[in-house]
Amino acid sequence: MNTPANFMKYLALHESCTHTHRSYAAGKCARDIELATDRMGVTVRTMVSAVRKEAHMLRGFVRFTSLGDHVLYGYLRPRHAVGPLVAEVLAHRYPHQVIVLGNAYRTWLALYTRDGYHQAAGAGLDATVEKIKDLLGSDEEASLSDIWELYYESQNREERRNLPYFQKNMTKTLMRSARNTIEKNTNGATLDPYLE
Repeated sequence: MNTPANFMKYLALHESCTHTHRSYAAGKCARDIELATDRMGVTVRTMVSAVRKEAHMLRGFVRFTSLGDHVLYGYLRPRHAVGPLVAEVLAHRYPHQVIVLGNAYRTWLALYTRDGYHQAAGAGLDATVEKIKDLLGSDEEASLSDIWELYYESQNREERRNLPYFQKNMTKTLMRSARNTIEKNTNGATLDPYLE
């Protein structure tokens, strides 16, 4: 069954969720929503599915920048209110790391340790990162050439080159939500001559 038991949580995060949607779904169970054929039931099922899909996709699209040894931050501007969900999943993926996700308007912070899960929200991403830098008292960054070499080695695999499949799974809308851009290499050129 595609509709989870806690579907009300996902429904509330949808950008178009109204009191009418919530009151309709409140009297139903997940099975009722999954098998609904009336217009409101189908709408609720579609809304829950859209929120779950965006949360699932964005947690793979976020690209982190390291700030010291224990802070990872990245850009995230979701359509629905899934910022805390994505931050929670990434905090569990990187325990003992402070996860900071956000954009110019909102920021979500998450930390998972053996003591439990902690979360917070704040204003813009740039301001939050600057405050964390001030608290850490360190502006050191890895050299750009080291980062580029590591990235290039991890991405340049000719046997995996399948642009139509890539573009099917990484839609432009979700790429924009994580501020990623799609590189187009139509002539087969590589950066090997520049790295020598």
